[in-house]
Amino acid sequence: MSRAAAALLVVSLGCARGNHASAPASDPGVPPQVASIVTRHCVRCHDGKGDSTLDLRRLPRHDDARAWLHMLEMVEGYRMPPPAHDGPVEKRFPLPAEQREVFMEAVARMLGPAADPVVYTRHLSFDHWLAIVTDVAAPVLPGDEADEVVHAAMGALKPVGVLEATGRIKPADQLVVERVSLAMCRAIAKAEGARPAAARRLMVGLPANDAAALPAGATRVLVETLYRAVYQESPAADDLEADVRVLAAVRAASPSWSEAWVGLCTAFLSSPRVLYLYSGAP
Repeated sequence: MSRAAAALLVVSLGCARGNHASAPASDPGVPPQVASIVTRHCVRCHDGKGDSTLDLRRLPRHDDARAWLHMLEMVEGYRMPPPAHDGPVEKRFPLPAEQREVFMEAVARMLGPAADPVVYTRHLSFDHWLAIVTDVAAPVLPGDEADEVVHAAMGALKPVGVLEATGRIKPADQLVVERVSLAMCRAIAKAEGARPAAARRLMVGLPANDAAALPAGATRVLVETLYRAVYQESPAADDLEADVRVLAAVRAASPSWSEAWVGLCTAFLSSPRVLYLYSGAP
C-alpha cells in the first residue's frame, strides 16, 4: 500500500492532529475538559468536510455510549490523534500524556456502567492475539504457512525487540503488531489472488482483474466478509457504511483493490478492539 493510501486510511478511521478549531457545542453532561481536548486535537479534521466520517463540531450526547467508547478506544490505543511515524508510540503521540489520562478517566466517569471495565483490563497476551490472527487466516492459509508468515515478520523486527509470548500487548508494542498484521494480510491477499474469484474465502467479490471497478454492492460484501472474520460478528449498518467509504477512499490512492484490502485488513487486525477485546468478550 502506498504512503498516500496509508495516510488516507489513518485519517479516515479517526481524528487527526490539529490546533484550535471552533469549540464543539455539547450538553452539560459532557465534562468541559473533554470538550476542550476534543476541540484542540480533533475538530480540525473532524469538521464534517474532509474524508473522516466523524463530525465533532457538535459532540455526541454524554449518554451516547457507542460514540464515546469508540473515541475512548482510539485514544487509549494510541490510534487517534494519529501519531508521528518515527520513535516509540508514547513519545510520538500528539496528545500529551496527562491530557490522555484526563480524557480517558473523565469519559469513563461520564459513561458510568456503560464503560465496561473489560474495555480497560482485558489486554491480550501476544500468543492470544496471534491465535486470533491465524484464525482469521485459516480459511486461506494452513497453520504451518501462517506460522511461517509470523516468524518471518518477527525475524525482520529483531532490531526493535520481540514481545514475550506471555506478556500482555502494550501500546508500545504497536509497531510489532502492525508489522505482523501487514505481513499476514499480504500473505492472505497473495493466496487469494491465486484462486479463481468464485473460490475466494476472505476477499469475496473481488474479480480476477482487481484493478477494475467493482460491481455495485461488491465493496460492501468485501468489507462485511472481512469484518465478520476479524470481529466474529456482523457489522452494524453505520459501521459497515463507514468502512465501505474508507476502503473506497484508500482504493482511490492504491494501485489495486487487493492493496486497499490489505490496508483495511491490517487496520482491523491491529485495532484496539482486537488487541484489548473491546467487544467485551469475557
